[in-house]
Amino acid sequence: MGASFQEVLSDLRRVKAVHLEVKGKPYLARTELGGQAYQGFQVAVPPRVVEL
Repeated sequence: MGASFQEVLSDLRRVKAVHLEVKGKPYLARTELGGQAYQGFQVAVPPRVVEL
């Protein structure tokens, strides 16, 4: 049985992100998806660091 919508939302609220600048280029870095959030996005988990 899969996770409930509320379980996924609860785990997503724990994800943190920060804007970084490295050599003049902006990036967004986030913490790992945990618990049910990972299960909910397992097919298309976004990268932890993204150039903006």
